[in-house]
Amino acid sequence: MVLIKINALNINAKRDLLFHVSNFILLICISLFAFSCTQKSNNKSTGKNDTADVSKETNSVKSIPIVPKDTTELSVRKDTIPEKLKKAIQKDTLTLDDRANSDFVKIDIFKKRKYETNNFNPVDVLMALFPGELALGNPHSRRGEKYSVWSCASCPPRKFIFYDGVDSKYRTKFPLWKNVTTVLDEKPIIGTGTQYKYIFFNTGGEPGVGRFDGGFLGVARFKYSNSKWKLLNFDPAIDFLGTWGSAPKPDSILNLGNNKQGILIDGWYETFVDETPSYTYLKLYSLVNNKFKNVLFINYYGCILNGYPINDTNVTLWKSRIIVNNSSITNGYKNIKVITTGELVPRKCNKKALPDKSLLRIVKQNKSCKFRITRNYSFNGMEYKMISKRVTIY
Repeated sequence: MVLIKINALNINAKRDLLFHVSNFILLICISLFAFSCTQKSNNKSTGKNDTADVSKETNSVKSIPIVPKDTTELSVRKDTIPEKLKKAIQKDTLTLDDRANSDFVKIDIFKKRKYETNNFNPVDVLMALFPGELALGNPHSRRGEKYSVWSCASCPPRKFIFYDGVDSKYRTKFPLWKNVTTVLDEKPIIGTGTQYKYIFFNTGGEPGVGRFDGGFLGVARFKYSNSKWKLLNFDPAIDFLGTWGSAPKPDSILNLGNNKQGILIDGWYETFVDETPSYTYLKLYSLVNNKFKNVLFINYYGCILNGYPINDTNVTLWKSRIIVNNSSITNGYKNIKVITTGELVPRKCNKKALPDKSLLRIVKQNKSCKFRITRNYSFNGMEYKMISKRVTIY
């Protein structure tokens, strides 16, 4: 009986011992598993590999940033203006090297050209005198005609003064870095015994842009002989004037003498703000020593009052007309007369933009009047100079 109890106790003790041993082994396994996970996590965060040799090698190497390829190896797109040229264009400091690096068709615009044709076609003449890249204008712009795009890498620039209103004027140069030339107008001269034809061009940076910016006026003169039109004179830019990126079309061709013509422009300064005056100017060009030259310039040739408040229409304050004296010739050119008539309204007039300085006294007195100004001009060999003036106030 006693032996059975002892055996039972031994069995219970063995069970307890096995239980504790198994728990201890399980605890050791859990500890080892947790330690293994911690090591792997540390290896990932420090960039180490599983092996000791590799981890030592990794710890000795610093991280190296990825460096892109040298940007100087990248070519500039042809339709992109380099930053250097952009700054030069803005500052108007383009060098001959800058012009030479442009992608536009390069021509020598001042080269003397010979041209004759049986069939006078304005576009053919355009491409013969401005032999750039022929393109079609934007149909949504003010003009949708064909034009020539060109550059002149070696051209020494010509300087012009652009008058934009009463107090505004600035200098500009021709040619530009990019030049867009269109046919502006053509005028035949018939009835002088010999037939002549004038064709005019406009050159700007872009077609139909720039409300307060003009265009370069070019002109070519042709003579009809032996059933052909032959080029006599050509100048790609005789002046810079106009608005909306375009020089104005010449109003008429005057007969100033034997085979001498004058190109007349009655142009506007672009203002057209309600209840403010807008002014016109007169410019006359002619061949002097076989070169086109501005031989007469009259500022404030005419004046209108924009959006007059009484009836919301424009009112002409004064206007002018030019008369060629066929019976009086000086130095081979006919004398001319300019007559200006109108009304002076001091509260609506700019003191700096009067047709004659003698009217300033009336403006200062704040009085209104009507006037007539007659000016006579004769040619001195280079340009027209005023020889007499008469101002009548009533």
